Amino acid sequence: MEAKKPPIYIRESAKSAYQLRRYAYTAGLALSIATNFREFAVYDTRVKPNASDPAGAERIFYCTFDQYEAVLIFIVIADTGCTMNT
Repeated sequence: MEAKKPPIYIRESAKSAYQLRRYAYTAGLALSIATNFREFAVYDTRVKPNASDPAGAERIFYCTFDQYEAVLIFIVIADTGCTMNT
């Protein structure tokens, strides 16, 4: 996981995505995460990164801070098999 400074826009920063993917690929990690606490992105880092890749290359998930709660609820439900009564 890599925390970026708030002025860095995770969704748009090809440089930041490449840096994170390069480190994770070299370390042999399958996934890597980038956040600036407003945005959260997960990358598949099994594919060798290229400096010319766009910011979204190999990004498998993206959300903003206002979506965190819904995403976490979904993960808990998917992981535990629970259902929500509405």
